[in-house]
This record gives sequence, C-alpha cells and structure tokens, in this order.
Amino acid sequence: MLVHLAFDRYGWVPVPSEIEHELFLNLIEETAESERSLLHTAYVHDKNRSPEVHLLRSTDQLKNWGELEPKLRALLE
Repeated sequence: MLVHLAFDRYGWVPVPSEIEHELFLNLIEETAESERSLLHTAYVHDKNRSPEVHLLRSTDQLKNWGELEPKLRALLE
C-alpha cells in the first residue's frame, strides 16, 4: 500500500539566513517603524559580499531568540 500525503505547507519554516540588500531595504520601507529595530537587531549588513547581503546573526548573539524568532517569521512572511 502506498500513501502519499501532499500539503501546501508543513512543519517549521526557518527564518532566512541571508537577505539580499535590496530586498532588505524594501522590507525596512514596508515595515512599521516600531518593528524595524527587530530586523536591524537580527541581521547584520555584510558590505564585503557582492551583491551585498544581510546575514542572520547567530542565535548565541541574539538575546531571547525564542521570543524573536516567531516575530521575525511573522514579519518576513
């Protein structure tokens, strides 16, 4: 017997480990001012990469990662 379960979305979806610089700037423009600090706290701008990107800081560097992650996921969806 073969069972195929197909879903549109399932399981935990991680926060992106990097965001292109142009997309990050668009996110900042579209995000409420009160939530912009969350993006700046979670991501660091890497100007040495070409094209430039914003990299997710390690969870060791972020205080209260358990609280920040769901907020970030909601913001980036």
